[in-house]
Amino acid sequence: MGTSVSPWLEEIGIRLAREDTIAQMRKAAEDMRRLKEATLKERNDERAAKERSMAAHDDTLKELAEARAVIEDLREQKETQRENTLELERNLTQKTVQLESEGMRQGLTLVHFSAQPEPLLTQNTPQTPPNTP
Repeated sequence: MGTSVSPWLEEIGIRLAREDTIAQMRKAAEDMRRLKEATLKERNDERAAKERSMAAHDDTLKELAEARAVIEDLREQKETQRENTLELERNLTQKTVQLESEGMRQGLTLVHFSAQPEPLLTQNTPQTPPNTP
């Protein structure tokens, strides 16, 4: 009887050891699966963040290009305005010389008057009739 119980206990011990090993392997496999899922999620999150960052960068580059185009348009407008101002100044100078020349030929003098009305006619100093008896 001593010899028959021992192999049976030995068999139970072997089976228990196998079950423990299988349970440990299942736990290790489950841990690996969770780790793999976490790693995959992190990679996906990083990829999504990178894509958002690249999209924001592209948007910034587009806005920068638009701003540069606006600046260039403004520079061109400024240059055109400067050229127009110079042309107007030249035309004014020519017209002034022409008018002065015509006035000299006719014996006239060019006189400039102020656009300011006389002080007695302003609202601050209304015109009052003189006291006459």
